[in-house]
Amino acid sequence: MVYNYQANLFQALSEREEMLGNYPEALEYNEMYAENLLQIITINSDKRLLELQKKYDYEKIHLHNTRLRLERSYTFIGLLVLVFCIVLSIIFLSREYRRRENVMLELEDKVSQLNSLAKKYDEKEKTFVSYLLKHFKVLKKVSSLEIYINKKQSHKDEFWIKKFNDIVYGQDTLNWDILYDVMNELHNGFFIKLKALYPQLKEVDFRILCLTYSGFSTEEIAIVLNLSINTINTKRSAIRKGLAIPSFANLRDFLDDKLL
Repeated sequence: MVYNYQANLFQALSEREEMLGNYPEALEYNEMYAENLLQIITINSDKRLLELQKKYDYEKIHLHNTRLRLERSYTFIGLLVLVFCIVLSIIFLSREYRRRENVMLELEDKVSQLNSLAKKYDEKEKTFVSYLLKHFKVLKKVSSLEIYINKKQSHKDEFWIKKFNDIVYGQDTLNWDILYDVMNELHNGFFIKLKALYPQLKEVDFRILCLTYSGFSTEEIAIVLNLSINTINTKRSAIRKGLAIPSFANLRDFLDDKLL
């Protein structure tokens, strides 16, 4: 502000002396005017540089804060992802553990049902149950399973599942044509009449009906046909619906009424 006032004063004095013809004095005042202008320019330049420095410092701090916020955000997101992965892993491992546990419980139940079937077998009886169990070689299979259980070869689930399937289902399969002939012989042409009356049924439906009619339980049918209990129940419900069997009606009584 002072330099502006002085510059204007020296400029006025220089112009006055020039008008009076005092050129040396006018030149001196003009030089002072020029010096003040230079000071004004220098001061203004310093102010602009200071403003630019302030802006630069502000942007630098702003960028630094932004980077810190981003780093915190990335860290937080990383922690969330890590926690999410850990939770997913726990859920997966928990489900897998329960699945393997259920599989082993189901396998133990199958072994128990197989032992129960073995106790039912009586070679002297002339029944479909005894004939099927003989054909199924239930005693041999139970004995083979007991040998491996006693040996304690491995405690891995995969080993016991594979060994069970190899022993029970991987050796000899049931010849259902022969079994149907036995049903016809023991029950006055049961299967011939069943197939003629309900040709729309599938092969597995005929087998379930024959086994149910012969007194096999749901669990035992599941063992013989190598199906789950839920599958047997579902298929039997579908058979009842397809044959229009009342929900309260006994399946064997219904078949006796229709076929015999």
